[in-house]
Amino acid sequence: VQCPDIDIRKTAAADTVSAGDTISFTIEVWNDGPGDADNVTLTDTLPNGGLSWFEDPANADCSITSGILTCDFGTLMEDDTSSVTVSAETDTADCGTVTNTGHAVADNDTSVMDIDSLVVQCPGVGFILLDEDAIDNGLPPNFFNAPQVNDNIADIGLRKQLKFFAQNVGDTITLYSGEVGDEGWFSPQTIPDSWANAGPTGDGLRNFVGDPTNPPSYSVGPGLGTGADPEILLDEIPDVIPLRADGLYMLIGMTLCAVVYDSDISINYGPIQGNLQGANLGTVAFLVLDVRTLLGLSSSTLPEVDILILDADVVCNNTLTLKEGVPIPDTSSEPFDILVPPDENP
Repeated sequence: VQCPDIDIRKTAAADTVSAGDTISFTIEVWNDGPGDADNVTLTDTLPNGGLSWFEDPANADCSITSGILTCDFGTLMEDDTSSVTVSAETDTADCGTVTNTGHAVADNDTSVMDIDSLVVQCPGVGFILLDEDAIDNGLPPNFFNAPQVNDNIADIGLRKQLKFFAQNVGDTITLYSGEVGDEGWFSPQTIPDSWANAGPTGDGLRNFVGDPTNPPSYSVGPGLGTGADPEILLDEIPDVIPLRADGLYMLIGMTLCAVVYDSDISINYGPIQGNLQGANLGTVAFLVLDVRTLLGLSSSTLPEVDILILDADVVCNNTLTLKEGVPIPDTSSEPFDILVPPDENP
């Protein structure tokens, strides 16, 4: 008895696209033989989120109805293949991961499935804070040594790009994000007026970030890391939000500039405030590609984050914006938010 062996191969046209671009997936169904595959059909529940999918080019044997792609490829001989390409136009509101899952089945073979995804990059550059739980020497998953993360030159107001990041622009790596109550990623929601008043510009966030390409003091404002009292404006900063799973997941697709701290960023609750005093390791920039639940370590471990390293000397000199609307934890332990949204209802 010669049985067919169908296979589905789905590929995204690119790993990342910018909001406003076209995203495309090509879906191929093969029969690896040795027998013929009868009545081969393809079903693909296309992700929506405002995306309007279309076939490119149109295939007479395929249709898209209510966001579901269906194709009837008929009989596939041994080593024969049929394919369809589907595309969607994105806009500036469409950012994050687009995951596409296809199923193929033949009358005389079992169903097969394939998943592929790409990242729609959000417009603009966001700003966050990282501490030693996100980037540190000698810890997994990267085991950086001290010079690679500027730990040998850590100082108040340091804005020099971390050496490893400067040397590996374009590479993809994974970072950890700490634990519930000991987070490593933070998203400020407001900038104090005192930061703007400090100078040297009228933009408080720019006065804090400075320019990592400048020599020390990197144009960082007095009280924000420089001056006679270099940390006077860095305590009891309102709305510095520690990011747990849901907040981290909201960063997918974002280009980010971050100031990295050499030690923990201390957070008080009720009202939520951050203490941003302490030595810095410098700056990093990256595109957030994916956020995944990290199991097998402590029960309070927060997700791991895949990033594409960018040049902080370029990215951090763009106009920076805050990622508003991230979830605000009630306490240092509640909510116990360690599962990224796709895993919340397994």
